[in-house]
Amino acid sequence: ALLDGLALQGLRDAEDRSQALRLLEARLGDFGRQMLAERAEDLAVAMDARCYRGGKNRTKLNPLKITGRDIAVFVVFLAVAAILIGLQVYFAR
Repeated sequence: ALLDGLALQGLRDAEDRSQALRLLEARLGDFGRQMLAERAEDLAVAMDARCYRGGKNRTKLNPLKITGRDIAVFVVFLAVAAILIGLQVYFAR
């Protein structure tokens, strides 16, 4: 049953999902229907608790941009690393 549930996650087409759900119900009977209903209820409660609202105004991921400050920090990091490696080589003799 767990494998059947995991297999449903990969299905993109709604028709394929509905067919897979019908097959799952046929295999599990009333227990499967109850299990699916409980899982759907748990998901709905969790989404509601997190104030999830889908749609147009849903937040979007803002892509990060490299700025001059990022480059400066990277250059300083490389310089400090080079100095430390140089000091280790110099004092290792």
